[in-house]
Amino acid sequence: MVYTDLIVVKFHEKGVFLQNHHKLCHFFRMKERFISALIGIAVLVVFQPFDFPEFGWSRLVYVAGLFFIVTGSAFLSEMALRHVLHLPTNDISIGEPTLVKRNIWYQVFNWVIITIGIMLWNSATLSGEDAALSWLNFLKVGMMILLTSVMIGAYWRSVYHGRFLIKDLEEAQHLNGILQERERMNAKYEDRQPAMEPAPVALHFAGATKEKVECTDRDFFFAESDGNYVKIHYLMDGKSSVNAIRSSIKDVEETIASVSHICRCHRAFIVNLKHVESVESRSSGFYLKLHHCEALVPVSKTYRQHIKAWLNQPDG
Repeated sequence: MVYTDLIVVKFHEKGVFLQNHHKLCHFFRMKERFISALIGIAVLVVFQPFDFPEFGWSRLVYVAGLFFIVTGSAFLSEMALRHVLHLPTNDISIGEPTLVKRNIWYQVFNWVIITIGIMLWNSATLSGEDAALSWLNFLKVGMMILLTSVMIGAYWRSVYHGRFLIKDLEEAQHLNGILQERERMNAKYEDRQPAMEPAPVALHFAGATKEKVECTDRDFFFAESDGNYVKIHYLMDGKSSVNAIRSSIKDVEETIASVSHICRCHRAFIVNLKHVESVESRSSGFYLKLHHCEALVPVSKTYRQHIKAWLNQPDG
């Protein structure tokens, strides 16, 4: 009964956290849209692509109307993404590819709404050519909004890129903590390890010609594609060795298919996750540092979630 109550409490705490997290994300998202609106209005005021009214109340009213259109467009675009396209919230937890896709759709909706809104506002408040509801004015307003959106998008892309780098660094630190704890536990129960570990699996890597590499899954470090060859990195006589066979990385992947802790981590790399010593996060992505190896093995975005899920297991 106590255990059940504990589970209920944990789920309740998690639900409250997710709810607060959602509200916080919504607050920051609308704050970012508000900042984008200010930047957009500043660009329009500085460059004045339209025949703005003379200084005075009429100009203030005109600029206020532009600000209302831009902020209103941000709200409507967000509603369209959430309720029409059913896209997730604008948060780094959804991943960079999904975030980029989401913001592309946001820019499309936003561009259409703002362009039409400014054209109608110009028609109601300005005079002369800028007040005409014509295709020429539509292109003129649309091009100005497009250029402004590109500048704002470039700014936020750099901001979010920095946030993703920080998130990757935090994840790398978390994984390194797990790896260090695993090393500590292995050292503590080193005398029991031989009885606990399964028997080694023999691996036979054969090339298209006569070259071949034979080792066990315990000795295999990683494989690296190099043109028509694959370099096999493994432990031989207590030392790190490298042999190349004329083969493809796909053939090597089929050879190790039965070994769960050896898997693809990159288009050109296969790695033994039981040899991972630490994780490094760089601007170009994740890298794995292996025991007895100086080389860093890259992890591409395609395989990152699988690699992180395996390393997150306390027992490996």
